[in-house]
Amino acid sequence: MTPTRVFVVAPTPMARAGLRSMLAAVEDVGVEVVGESGPPADSAPEPAFSTAEVVLVADGELLDETALAVSEDGTQGLVLLSEEEGAARLLRALPLRGWGVVPPDAPPEELGAAVAAVLAIFGATALAQQDASTRETARAPSTEQEKTGSKTGVEVFLPPDLAWEDNPAVPGVQNAAGVGDPTKPQLYTSFGKMEEGTRFPAHTHPDARITTVLSGTMYYRVGERSSRVEFEPYPAGSVIYTPPGVPHVMWAKDGEIVVQETGRGPTDLEFTYDEER
Repeated sequence: MTPTRVFVVAPTPMARAGLRSMLAAVEDVGVEVVGESGPPADSAPEPAFSTAEVVLVADGELLDETALAVSEDGTQGLVLLSEEEGAARLLRALPLRGWGVVPPDAPPEELGAAVAAVLAIFGATALAQQDASTRETARAPSTEQEKTGSKTGVEVFLPPDLAWEDNPAVPGVQNAAGVGDPTKPQLYTSFGKMEEGTRFPAHTHPDARITTVLSGTMYYRVGERSSRVEFEPYPAGSVIYTPPGVPHVMWAKDGEIVVQETGRGPTDLEFTYDEER
């Protein structure tokens, strides 16, 4: 596995060392810290910054200049450690190629999953924008690819090719398996599809979920009753981090949506109100 190159931005040497230790503890996602810096005013330009695929920012006060540098580079994603309610809204308004928000006290595996999801969104955005001819090409590997694909371990998932199955609990929802076994203690990826007008009622998971919107616009909000929450629209390319045990609602208000979900098993789903189904 080729490690993901990460650049760490934190206010103090101790904070940067702590983040390095957390990233080193990530087992399921290969991470290589290529450099670090503190407040821009106190730090000399770091050449390694431009080689990073994901920039990890540990303090919202360091976000403005760092996000500007990331958006100007155009080839990097950004992960912010923050509990501020407006953090996601701020990042969504910036011209970033991929981004994520993780609580400062998140365990190493959740931090690693966020880094992996932000990197994956580069491909997810391209996947959502592929036209039919591109998909046909992607589904037709060459003879050489057929010979070597099993040896490399590389797997490609395109929504038209997935084995979709109706969700027995929520009409209008289909699910498909991806990588990993969600019943075991490992990272996994699964896919969901919702018909226009379908709401997935308020529910929780025991693990953190990283949801990537592959196509359509997903309306999402935390809360226990779908009739009492304020939804935020998230277009294709959005990445949403939901902590463990947090009730949330998903709504295909304007049209069909397809999402990819990443978490760490064993997982489950519990509805918070039966009457919503």
